[in-house]
Amino acid sequence: MTIWKVKLTREAHEDFKKLDDSQKKAVIKQLVRLEHDPAYGKALVKKAGIDLTGFYKLYALRKKV
Repeated sequence: MTIWKVKLTREAHEDFKKLDDSQKKAVIKQLVRLEHDPAYGKALVKKAGIDLTGFYKLYALRKKV
């Protein structure tokens, strides 16, 4: 099985640092899933004149306690 490497942009890394620990944990969980399957998530399409074919949407939700 191929493992991909996720690399955050500088801006994404700065945003990540601002998250609290539970939010960081949720994001990391999704990034690990993405490393195992780069097509993980909801496939986007062309809508309102913007072609996002080939891109995927992921949510990183933390569980409410």
